[in-house]
Amino acid sequence: MYMIQKSFIDELTGLYNRRYLGGWINTELARCKRYSLPLSIALIDLDDFKQINDLKGHLVGDNVLIQFSQFLQDELRAADMIVRYGGDAFIIIFPNTKKEQSYAVMKRILDKVKRKTFDGYSLSASCGISSFPKDGSEWKSLFQIADRRMYQVKRVNKGGIGLKEISGEELQIPTIRIVGRKRELSLCSEYTKREENNLIIISGEAGVGKTRLVNEVIPLIPDRILFTGSSYPAMSQSPYYAARHVLQSLVSKYEETAREIFVEHLNLPQKRVISNFLPNLTQGFSKITGDRLMLFDTITKFIDKFSEKVPLAILFDDVHWASDSTLDLLHFLLKSRKASYPIFGTYRSEEIKGTPFSEKISLIGREGLYREISLETLDENSTEEMIGTILNNRVFPSLVKFIYKESGGNPFFVEEILKEMKESGALYKTEDGYELDKSVSFHIPKTIEDAVTHKLSLVDEKLLEVTNIAVLIGGDFDFSLLHSITELNEGELYDQLDQLKEFQFLHEKEGNIYSFKEDVIRQVIVDKIPTGTRRKLHEKIAETIEKTLSDAPEKFEQLAYHYYNSGNKKKSVEYAEMAGDNARSIYAHNEAIRLYNWALEGEMGADRRGRIYKKIGEELSIKGEYANSIENFNRALNNIEDKREKAGIYKELGHTYVDLGNYTMALFNLREARKNYSSRQDKYSCDPYMAWVYMEMGKEKSAVRSAERAIVRIDKERFPKEYAQALNTMATINRRRGKNNKSLKLYDEARKITEDIGYKKGVGALYTNMANVYLHMNDLNNAKGYSEKAMEIYGDTGFKEGEIVTLFNLGNLEMRRNELNKAENYLRKALEMEEWVGGIKSKVLLLNSLGYISLIKGSHKDALNLYKLAEEEAKKTESPEELVRIYANMVTVYTEYLRNIEKAEQYLKKGEKLLSKIDPGITLARFHTAKAKYYLEIGEIEDGINILKDLLLPLAKKVDDIPLLISIYLLWAQFYSKKEWGKWGVRYIEMAMEYAKKSEDIYNVAEVHRGAGKFYVYSGNPKEAKKHFNKALSIYKDIKFSWYIQDIQRELKKIQKIS
Repeated sequence: MYMIQKSFIDELTGLYNRRYLGGWINTELARCKRYSLPLSIALIDLDDFKQINDLKGHLVGDNVLIQFSQFLQDELRAADMIVRYGGDAFIIIFPNTKKEQSYAVMKRILDKVKRKTFDGYSLSASCGISSFPKDGSEWKSLFQIADRRMYQVKRVNKGGIGLKEISGEELQIPTIRIVGRKRELSLCSEYTKREENNLIIISGEAGVGKTRLVNEVIPLIPDRILFTGSSYPAMSQSPYYAARHVLQSLVSKYEETAREIFVEHLNLPQKRVISNFLPNLTQGFSKITGDRLMLFDTITKFIDKFSEKVPLAILFDDVHWASDSTLDLLHFLLKSRKASYPIFGTYRSEEIKGTPFSEKISLIGREGLYREISLETLDENSTEEMIGTILNNRVFPSLVKFIYKESGGNPFFVEEILKEMKESGALYKTEDGYELDKSVSFHIPKTIEDAVTHKLSLVDEKLLEVTNIAVLIGGDFDFSLLHSITELNEGELYDQLDQLKEFQFLHEKEGNIYSFKEDVIRQVIVDKIPTGTRRKLHEKIAETIEKTLSDAPEKFEQLAYHYYNSGNKKKSVEYAEMAGDNARSIYAHNEAIRLYNWALEGEMGADRRGRIYKKIGEELSIKGEYANSIENFNRALNNIEDKREKAGIYKELGHTYVDLGNYTMALFNLREARKNYSSRQDKYSCDPYMAWVYMEMGKEKSAVRSAERAIVRIDKERFPKEYAQALNTMATINRRRGKNNKSLKLYDEARKITEDIGYKKGVGALYTNMANVYLHMNDLNNAKGYSEKAMEIYGDTGFKEGEIVTLFNLGNLEMRRNELNKAENYLRKALEMEEWVGGIKSKVLLLNSLGYISLIKGSHKDALNLYKLAEEEAKKTESPEELVRIYANMVTVYTEYLRNIEKAEQYLKKGEKLLSKIDPGITLARFHTAKAKYYLEIGEIEDGINILKDLLLPLAKKVDDIPLLISIYLLWAQFYSKKEWGKWGVRYIEMAMEYAKKSEDIYNVAEVHRGAGKFYVYSGNPKEAKKHFNKALSIYKDIKFSWYIQDIQRELKKIQKIS
């Protein structure tokens, strides 16, 4: 025995422990099956041993157990295995031994026990025997039979041996089969066969058997293996808690398969991004890269590949307690998996209100991604069937009515009432079946809380402390952790856990893992622990975890939770921040924010507090909650003293205000960053970002000055990214001026610098920008080529945000080709990806573009719906600029396409309320353009011209946006045609054409010819109109832009009729 690992030996007796038995017995049974060998097991339990512990103390009891263990070793063969299973329970495995032989051995041993004393005390022991293969072929069934036989003989003949079960004496809890759920089982089985890839939700109140139903349906699906991830309210701060446990179970049970998939089917970025979830496979991998979508995509791919090799099913149990990140991942899995395997979920209907799950299930429902089976309580007939199954006998109708009335048909209460009746003697057996003895009083549980409270009143102090520690751990718990916390010897702790299993509090999973059968049981017990005791136990649990667990991410989450609840502010700060950092790294933004806020409740210096506020600000910014983000950045500034750190926060504020569209505040904060930096090079590093803001504000001279200053003064070795950003800004300014070749040259120079420093995301972004230039030049082949280069880089790095931008550009490219369906497919794919990345601003942009496609396809209602969705998303960002852009689109739709002036006016008013909140720039120009078109439609000519002259033209020249200038001049010409000022109109048509040719964009040239055609129609010159329409038609035919072709053909028909 000295060769066996210490962890497999019982500390007190020196015998093998339950852990060793669990690892060895299945191998031994497999050997017996292979060679057709018999095997017997004997379960021994000392009679009334508790009295020795209670009267003489545990030290005396321990000595008795040590001597008894030595006695068993002396009496048995070397080949027989002795295991201390629990406190005073022992298991003997008899290899190659039939039941009759093992009975003879046990009879001799138990007779000797009665004649001996152990440390001066007489003992008696009861025993139950089962054998392979007669009583079963699996360890679980063999043990259960021996256990029942031992307890039956203990009740009627202490000191005896049970070889057969006494029919009808034991309550069969849980029932050997599920009762009263034929319809639900059939429905559940049917849903799994449909291969719809939907979530199959089982709902109902606590105790109705939701999880049991899933476990019962699995055998009805050929060869399926169920992997379960449970959620708990105490683990809501733990990112992807249930999903992580599902993945770890897959790896634990099929490590070779998991390793093969990991090595052969995942690329390097995917291996990195999933490393946090599969520590057994990913040791030595560097910090994860990518984004949330890549993480979700990789996990989905891993499970898909796994399901091809292992016929799996997944259960998300108690999903109403699931964290935000788990629900997001589950949603993605339902929408994106390629393989077909059942995914189940269970939730308690009375607990769903106000949880993240309630919102998520509504969304999943709208998308048609789940089927729900609602479990009601049993009717009276099913209750009778359940009672009969538990008692294995007939039942008097009066007993059924009594139990049905008291339980309401809830299976949990049916079981609890029967157990109380059995223990009190109120249940008695007659020749005709079981009846109720009304003369006997017993406890009738009315609620789960009532049932749990009653059972707690029956336990001693030691078991109560074990129970309290177990419930405070928070979720599934490992025996070894509980053992370390309680400091009980293993056998005694197993005995305590067995008592909790008998109470139906716990159930044991594989690998010495335990969990509470219903989380409501755990919560009831937690609520009954006095606050002071609860805090002390949380501290004790935390201290043990700190010493015993490796530095896995879950360790920090657990330590944060326990130290936070213990009131240890110093420790909770340390671990809550570490856990928040981990949550952040795996894109669990809500959990990260919650953990950081825990940390802020603790004791710390101002600088550290400021850094945590900064992290919260960054997370909120990613979520698009810009106002809250800014508030936390400002709190960070109020706490941090170091000027360099302050400068970094001002930079973050600048970027956030850019996202918000508030360029004035963006510029203010970037200037503050510049002021707070002490070194010149640090100051210069702000200039490229200031240049970009100036450009967006239409202050081109300032933009050029800041960008050129950065290019000349920045140390390229120290700040290569900032230098490349300055080149990028200059390139963009040149693109907007129509200087495409110069723009390409600057972008390419920035790309080379970015490539040299290995910043692949930056290289991808610059390829995308170059693709945009080629798109404006109508060089569609180069535009596509550079987009594909960007896509390849983003694929290698796993940067899904970049893929989304590239898909957006490819959509625009296909629009140029008039391949509207292809364009729509690209944009919808990008939109679907953006749902998971979480970028609200990009989502708004995509919805706007899809709205435009619907518009030119003639689907005006679809366009409006998409713009309204964009409006809803934009409101989340609290960005007035996004909303003004959308309102401009809505005005255009109602004015030009639907001719609904009243609606157009409503959206004009909405936009005008926000104009004071946005800076002069492209968005403001778009809104004024829409307003000018509205005035043209309603005949307010002077007001329209004033908008063009006083607002739009100065703004367009300021931002130097050629397409905007072209649309202004064309509008001006149309206004003059209405005033019958034809000569002035011609002048503006000519100016528009000058800019169109300057832009080198053939689409702009075509648009001027089309606008000129309409101008000459209004001016009563059909000959000139026809000439321009034909020129436009020729260009649109070359670029295959069918909508405009149709529009011009309609105009030409009108001219023909007039002629």
